[in-house]
Amino acid sequence: MAKGADREAQRELQFYTEERWNNWIRAVRESTFKLDELTEANPPSLSMDIEEDVLLACNKVLASVRRRKLSKRKAAEHIEEMKSIILAPFEPMGEDKDVLLSSVQDGLVGVFAACEKLLKSRRLDRSTPLRELVERALEMEREDDLDGALELVALIGARMLSGERLPEEVIESIPCSQVGDWLGSIEFMVLITE
Repeated sequence: MAKGADREAQRELQFYTEERWNNWIRAVRESTFKLDELTEANPPSLSMDIEEDVLLACNKVLASVRRRKLSKRKAAEHIEEMKSIILAPFEPMGEDKDVLLSSVQDGLVGVFAACEKLLKSRRLDRSTPLRELVERALEMEREDDLDGALELVALIGARMLSGERLPEEVIESIPCSQVGDWLGSIEFMVLITE
């Protein structure tokens, strides 16, 4: 009985699998997605579905910590495992489909960094307003310091995931950029888990 319960607990603690990700890759491969068909009225719904699936899995990890079903250390391991599955290189499928999947992966880099920051920090630095951190991250990106920009996005995201809100005018002022993609995915996670 105890062994069965242990196996059941292990299954429940598997937040994201390679099989699940491969199903999304297969869906992209079998899709008729074309970049030149994207418009405001026809957004890339498949990429949003993929991203939402991953974000909900990340949220389940964080919720397990809040409910004290999982330690922060174990949760960080689960996020790392998910990251290794989702950010792994994939077999090319054609330019349009490769762009779709790569853009999902790129946005999720910020989410994983934010989750890791939240789980590995004893206390988040809240001394600098989020608006200022966003400006610094954008400046670092302009200076080609993507590692530094990602560190700031991780802090911004961790603060957002712990309840702080990024002001609407800040969100609207973020230019199309890598920092913007990272923050957009984090904002999407916050919105779908409210």
